[in-house]
Amino acid sequence: LGCVLATIPFFKLVGKDFIPLDDRSEFNISVQTPPGSTLQRSDELMRRLEERVAKLPHVQHLLTTIGDTGNGNEDVTLANLYVGMKDLDERKDGVTQFDVMKQARKILADFPELRAAVQPINDIGGGGANSFQFNYAIQGPDLQKLDEIAQGVMAKMRTVPGFVDVDTATAQRKPELRVTIDRRKAADLGVRAADIANSLRTLVAGERVSKFREGAEQYDVWLRLRPEDRADEADLLQLEVPSLKGGLVPLANLVRLHDDAGPAQIDRINRQRQVTLVANLDNLPLGTAVDRTTQFIREADLPPGYGQLALGRAKTFAETGVNFAIA
Repeated sequence: LGCVLATIPFFKLVGKDFIPLDDRSEFNISVQTPPGSTLQRSDELMRRLEERVAKLPHVQHLLTTIGDTGNGNEDVTLANLYVGMKDLDERKDGVTQFDVMKQARKILADFPELRAAVQPINDIGGGGANSFQFNYAIQGPDLQKLDEIAQGVMAKMRTVPGFVDVDTATAQRKPELRVTIDRRKAADLGVRAADIANSLRTLVAGERVSKFREGAEQYDVWLRLRPEDRADEADLLQLEVPSLKGGLVPLANLVRLHDDAGPAQIDRINRQRQVTLVANLDNLPLGTAVDRTTQFIREADLPPGYGQLALGRAKTFAETGVNFAIA
């Protein structure tokens, strides 16, 4: 009876976690290069990072993967650097995997253009945001308001020792060129908005128009402007679209072009838009991380229609606590 009763104060005193972290002599560095980066640019940045990480104590193996994160996403701005170390029994100086991970985070501070996180190998689930040790979602109808709330909560999380690699799982906005149609001019000239859109899609993005067979192989044939004919705004404005009144009309008479940035993706859970806060934990119990984040979100005073939801290990940890109490 005494042992059973003693678990109550001990349960409140000790930190609570879902899976204890072991020194497995390996970890990952998850990287997102600046939006719009080409494969060559991402490769250049990752080679520079590799060169620095290779000099860390007891690092033996490095493997960089760009554009294939294991979840079907082939975005070349996403990369992963696997770091393999000497086995624990071969490290006589007492340097642990977690010491090397801290040094890797210091290296990443010299690469401000990268969104990066240093993570232990995930025992459960796949890559992406699920690789983070801590995931917590804020839900609501307005993406801009969600981002504003998330930025405030992340600023508070960064003040808590133990929260590292604090970020959001929201994809960075990608640069894009927006086309605004002057509806009045288009109507006067007999040009439909659909014709403008179709012309730009075919000439700029490209469109499959046929197939070509050579022996046993079959290839798609695409119609598209040459790169030098679609490289800048001046070239696009010279493109011509058909008019219902006959003849062709230059785009310069119909549209305005301006640079902007658009969302690469919009995440949802239960049909509600969400922003997911992610972080790794450095000697901070998962239960404490959940409690502190819940407190920060509560202090943000969410408007009506907005809510919060634990994800990943935080969700499983909460379910485990309930099931343990039932047991």
